[in-house]
Amino acid sequence: MLSDNTALFFDKPESSIALSRFILSINKATSVKNIYASLALHLPELIPVDRCSVTLLNAESTELEIFSLHGSEGALPIGKSIPLNRTYIVKAIKKKIPIHHVIDPDCLLIDGQLLYQQGIKSLINAPLVISGKVIGTVNIATKHTNLFNQNTLDLMTLVVTLLSTYLERQTLLEKTRVAMFGYCHYSKQLDVLNRCAENLSTAVSEIEIFNAILHSIERLIPSKRTCFITPTEDKSAFNVKYLCESTQSLPYDIFPAQNDSLLNSIMQEGEPRFFANFKDQQYLEHKLLAESGLVGGWNIPIYSQQQITGILCITTDQEISDGEKLKDIFVVMGSVMGAALERLMIENRLQYRALHDSLTGLPNRTQLYKTLNQHLAENDTKSLALVFIDLDNFKSTNDSLGHDIGDSLLCSVTKRMAGVMPISHLMARLGGDEFIILLPNINNKEIVAQLSIDIIDALQSLFIVKGHKIFIGASIGISLYPNHSTEAEDLIQFADIAMYHAKKQGRNNYHFFSQALSDKINHQQHIDNALHHAISKDELSLMFQPLINGDEMQGIEALLRWDHPEMGSISPAEFIPIAEESLIIEDITYWVLERSLATLKRLHRHQKELFVAVNISAKVFSHSKHFVETVTAALQRHKLPFSALELEITENVFLHNLEPTKRIMNQLRSKGMRIAIDDFGTGFSSLTYLLDLPLDTLKIDQSFVQGIESDNKKLGVVKAIVALSNSLQLSCIAEGIETEAQKNCLQSLGCERFQGYLFSRPLPESELEKKMMAQVTYP
Repeated sequence: MLSDNTALFFDKPESSIALSRFILSINKATSVKNIYASLALHLPELIPVDRCSVTLLNAESTELEIFSLHGSEGALPIGKSIPLNRTYIVKAIKKKIPIHHVIDPDCLLIDGQLLYQQGIKSLINAPLVISGKVIGTVNIATKHTNLFNQNTLDLMTLVVTLLSTYLERQTLLEKTRVAMFGYCHYSKQLDVLNRCAENLSTAVSEIEIFNAILHSIERLIPSKRTCFITPTEDKSAFNVKYLCESTQSLPYDIFPAQNDSLLNSIMQEGEPRFFANFKDQQYLEHKLLAESGLVGGWNIPIYSQQQITGILCITTDQEISDGEKLKDIFVVMGSVMGAALERLMIENRLQYRALHDSLTGLPNRTQLYKTLNQHLAENDTKSLALVFIDLDNFKSTNDSLGHDIGDSLLCSVTKRMAGVMPISHLMARLGGDEFIILLPNINNKEIVAQLSIDIIDALQSLFIVKGHKIFIGASIGISLYPNHSTEAEDLIQFADIAMYHAKKQGRNNYHFFSQALSDKINHQQHIDNALHHAISKDELSLMFQPLINGDEMQGIEALLRWDHPEMGSISPAEFIPIAEESLIIEDITYWVLERSLATLKRLHRHQKELFVAVNISAKVFSHSKHFVETVTAALQRHKLPFSALELEITENVFLHNLEPTKRIMNQLRSKGMRIAIDDFGTGFSSLTYLLDLPLDTLKIDQSFVQGIESDNKKLGVVKAIVALSNSLQLSCIAEGIETEAQKNCLQSLGCERFQGYLFSRPLPESELEKKMMAQVTYP
């Protein structure tokens, strides 16, 4: 998959549009140069790469020349030649298939060394094959090691197949033009060929491909019987797959693959044939055709993935004087037909992968939503049940025995659940150990309850996976249409909520979505609605808690508070996640930033070097379009130095695409702003980002501080964090300190910055200013 992230190529309209543009562009190209130019223009639209190029072999097949390029030239510019046997490319040329490489930094291959110097980490080389001979490769490269996978290889196979076919077509057209020079009436044949190629490039089914071929043939000759014949799977016979005839039907549509069979001979030799008179031939097929009143015809082998996959058979009841010349036209037509069939096969395979889980073969989340929305849109859908299944104890099994065992276990789970499913259902894997079963036209809760029991019973039995004895279970949540909602998103969400309720009740259990759970949703919705007016109604306020260094207040952290006139004081732990889901978090964050800087400006009258720490949501940090500009403008508006602001972000900001996050952090840090990792150790802790990102401070989460004086494990964790911060030359601050014992313990580990109730509770600005005026110290 293009990135299991990837994303889902054919499920994205822009990707399909890009593919169509590429096909139409190379189809309209009038020269080889134009074909390569089309590739350079459209390939980056298909696959997000940092570099793509076309390399062509020299006449001796000993060197490669870079013929066209998209992206940074670096040390491999257009026109540069490199020895073939000292490149990654040679493997793709020898095997005649696209090959994926992750570049080894110590690689001695020329292209690997030069690309790695440009930051390239991964590449794919795909061979260009014309008439069975490799003439060069199409190459794509990226600075990421995990961007390319099987979907990318399939896409590259599609691209080079199209490219090779149109290059071959262009060559044949040139030959045909030369052969037909001086014969005016042959211009019609060229026009037919070009129109056929255009129609085949946009055909979306095999029958459309055959009809495009049929229509083109009928414009050239008075054909009486045209068919596409394919071998059976065991190669023992030939099937007439598509047929159009105006003569009496032949006795059968399946021909045995006899040794003296014409079809068998063409499959083995791969050569196109023209027969002027069937009566002069000894083949059984010709005798049958002659008896039907047909005179002569052509047999054109159709290639797909460099193998003969069928034969295009064209017959007429009239004598043909220029059959050999027409054969050249039909060969070109057959070549483009083969490319169209291969394109369609790859597209279908990619579409299947886009809608199915690669591990279990089950429909995936995308297919689930499509099917569910189709059912909800149909008038005859009176009821529907969604069964949300989450495996119990799977994570511990996966972590302890490894992902290979975990994957095999998931496949076994899928088979067991399929064994108890009703006929009319859809079972999908959402990801991880989560599954959903869609049951249309079910209005009896007892039926759904019994199915849930059957699933739980089936999964409770012992699993033996590669010699390991494993016990797991399942927690199940159920939502019903139209009882609970008429929206797909709601039904899945409600089933998910019910599942977690079942898990909290002791696992190996099921639970229907209920009014009590609905009330919880309504309460969250009420908070969401109220949040949208909290700023305008002046319900939000800030408290400030000192950040202590030694015995002095070095900075303050801005802490948000919300007092609602009806709901009272609402904890940030409750309303911040809701704010993040509704995206009101951006407005709240900028409100906090503005008020914090205004307060800091006033407090600078008493302590010029004081800074303020402001918590920034991962969603705001990663998704706000003008975050750096907004923060910069706020500091400038209050005439504060950039060092007066510390931005606290959690490790969750690194869970997704790291590069944009790194770019934003570098911009902020280059201006002089401080950046701290809040709640360090509770989220996505990784040495990689600590080494790679411009950080100033690690904040030790209070969960490690509480009880540190008596808990050796917590003591060990904090000791490691302090040592890590020192080795990386980062500042370290511990939060949530409530006792002298905790402070003394932290000091003994080398931590000298603190925050917590031992020093001060969070204070309103007025109280904090009084303390500053009194020059209170924090021993």
